[in-house]
This record gives sequence, structure tokens and C-alpha cells, in this order.
Amino acid sequence: MGAEFLTATMFLMLGVLIFIGMPIVFALGTVAVIVGYLLWGSNCLFLLSSHVSGVIFNFTLMSLPFFLFMSNALKKGGIAEDIYDAM
Repeated sequence: MGAEFLTATMFLMLGVLIFIGMPIVFALGTVAVIVGYLLWGSNCLFLLSSHVSGVIFNFTLMSLPFFLFMSNALKKGGIAEDIYDAM
């Protein structure tokens, strides 16, 4: 399978999934799993699970949901506008 054919196939699959109404995050994941399975077979699922477990325990990435929560709390409480006005 050539790189050009694989790229065209991935974009076509992504376009179809988005066109039928699937959210982009799930469409990207579905295309990645399908193409990975076609290229590497069942080893793809093992590689996926080992990579996901490695990312879950990354302390830098664990802080991102807390930053998003804090920004949302500051916005809802009106504190963010006060901080912006103080600048």
C-alpha cells in the first residue's frame, strides 16, 4: 500500500465519518484504529493500549483538565473579567 493511497483513503474515511455526523474526535480515533489495524494487524491494538497507558500517567498532561476547570470557574464567577480589567 503506497503512502499516497493510504493518505487519500484516510482523508476519504474521515470525510465520510464527519459527513454522517460523527464528532471529529471519534472520527479521528476510528480512522486511526482502522488504518492501524490494516497496516499492523492485531499488534496495533497492543501498541494503542500501551501508548494510552503511558500518556495517562504523564503528570504534565494530568494538569490540563484542572487548568480548564479553573478557567471555567473564574469565568463563571466573574473574576476573569475583573482580572482582565485590572490589567
